[in-house]
Amino acid sequence: MKKLIDKALALNMDDAQIVSIDQLEVDPSLANYCCDCEAYGLSAHCQPHGLSSSEFSDRLVDYNNVLVIKRDVPVAVLQSDDQLPIARQIHLTVAQLEKQAQLLGFNAAAYAGGSCKRLFCSSSQQCQLLQQGGICRFPQWARPYGAAGWLGAVGTEKIRDESPYS
Repeated sequence: MKKLIDKALALNMDDAQIVSIDQLEVDPSLANYCCDCEAYGLSAHCQPHGLSSSEFSDRLVDYNNVLVIKRDVPVAVLQSDDQLPIARQIHLTVAQLEKQAQLLGFNAAAYAGGSCKRLFCSSSQQCQLLQQGGICRFPQWARPYGAAGWLGAVGTEKIRDESPYS
């Protein structure tokens, strides 16, 4: 797992830690923040189309640990369109980490925050995946919202305080 942490740091993440699934807390109320996003409903990977908190929780049972990555970004950047290249970088990073983990023999699935519609398909009228029988234009990069929303900041204090990896 150290190889995955090293890879995340090499991909310009500011921190990366392996966290036990037992330490994670899924909070369905975090999806309420999605309603304020200008990209709400525009992507099959985001709310209200994406994974529900219970679906995400159900997926967690297949795992023992997660790799959590962090990128330090000023709040002013997060609240502007300047965050788009950073969110895109995070999607690309987790896609690369997912592939690396699979090559190392792990059962891996990556999740990221930020609307993939805004990041990869902004010039397209509609998310192709939302159309009947549609196929994602960028399945190699776009990642479901999942953990980024349901775990978000919830439990980070708990993780920081209890993690043997801190």
